[in-house]
Amino acid sequence: MRHFSPAELREYLQHADDPPLLIDVREEWEYNICQFSGSCLLPMKQLLQDPEQLDKNREIVLVCHHGIRSCQLARVLEHIGCYRVINLDGGPERWTQDLNPGMAPLLSISLPVQSGFDRVKACIIHNIMNALQGKKEYSLCVKF
Repeated sequence: MRHFSPAELREYLQHADDPPLLIDVREEWEYNICQFSGSCLLPMKQLLQDPEQLDKNREIVLVCHHGIRSCQLARVLEHIGCYRVINLDGGPERWTQDLNPGMAPLLSISLPVQSGFDRVKACIIHNIMNALQGKKEYSLCVKF
């Protein structure tokens, strides 16, 4: 497995004679918020059920939110004989930060379940305001 930064991947894709298959392994709701042009959605769970569906000879770029799921999946694919796998380090989150600050990032805020609805609302507002400082556009996912 090779690891590419967003800048390295962008450069590689621009000059590739035979473009690799760009697979986004996130869930559909994540993909719908922010996606790469030319990528196909194949969630990790689905791909793990049948990893043999991929052409082992084709170069593959795996993408997920931060690059963690895609890295884990790349190891699985290598184990079954897919040796031309590239992992995008940092995923769309880092791509946005490094190369395309105008792209709407996926902000994930995990909040602890607390007693008292007003306390939860205050916590949500506080976390959203901290996460959005200086951002003009955003997509938001709040998890309880």
